[in-house]
Amino acid sequence: MKTVIMLCITCAMLLGGEKSIWQQDFLRGLAGWSLSGSDLKREGPRLYVRINTPETSDVGALSAPSPVFDGSARELSFSITYRTDADKSAMHSGAWVIYCFTDDKNKNIGEWRGIPLKKADVWTETNTTLSAPAGARGISLAVRMQNRKGSTLDVAKITLKEIIP
Repeated sequence: MKTVIMLCITCAMLLGGEKSIWQQDFLRGLAGWSLSGSDLKREGPRLYVRINTPETSDVGALSAPSPVFDGSARELSFSITYRTDADKSAMHSGAWVIYCFTDDKNKNIGEWRGIPLKKADVWTETNTTLSAPAGARGISLAVRMQNRKGSTLDVAKITLKEIIP
């Protein structure tokens, strides 16, 4: 039995893999995530966050807690399950994800980057690989609905994993 376990561990180390940083499906509430212009909603058994552009601001957001990782991964796997009525989204407009890597002192490394989300009337999953710069030990990330009064972005699940070489 010990031989089988050691063989499995060795194979995992040789082949690489993924290490979960967060997997948020909101079934247990927000768990450290913060809302601005957003509400936690229920649809059958599913809990999700509805993000709107509030009347008092140009940005509604769901902000992630800042995770810390060991820095050995040069890539992260990011996935989001969402639906939105916003068309032609881009950075600073419509439905999108903003992120920036941070160092061990929580200072930004490099520029803020964005992932536009395509219009989707049904629940849709988008997967993206994020390249982590040298020295990255964390990430600041928020899902936004920006400059689109009357549009909504629903988020059901967000996953971030380190891709282990």
